[in-house]
Amino acid sequence: MGRRMTDTEKEDKRIHREIDKLRKLISDSERKIRDLQGLCSHPGIHIKYMGDTGNWCPYDDSYWADWSCPNCGWRNRSSQEEATRYLQLHKKA
Repeated sequence: MGRRMTDTEKEDKRIHREIDKLRKLISDSERKIRDLQGLCSHPGIHIKYMGDTGNWCPYDDSYWADWSCPNCGWRNRSSQEEATRYLQLHKKA
């Protein structure tokens, strides 16, 4: 016959189960958010051009664009060239 669990061990096990349930809920919710963001047309998307040019060696300089959608909260990072191509393709006349 095995030894009985102490009250502390029982509480620790209960906490572990509850945390596992919450992690699954978070994971499921994050998946649903990503699915909805994939359906969003991203109206009014913001593209912010960024760069790091303070390096001793100019070969270490880098440039990128941070994208964000105010509608669904989607975020992305790409090269500045990709952002410029996107803007050229989606110019409003």
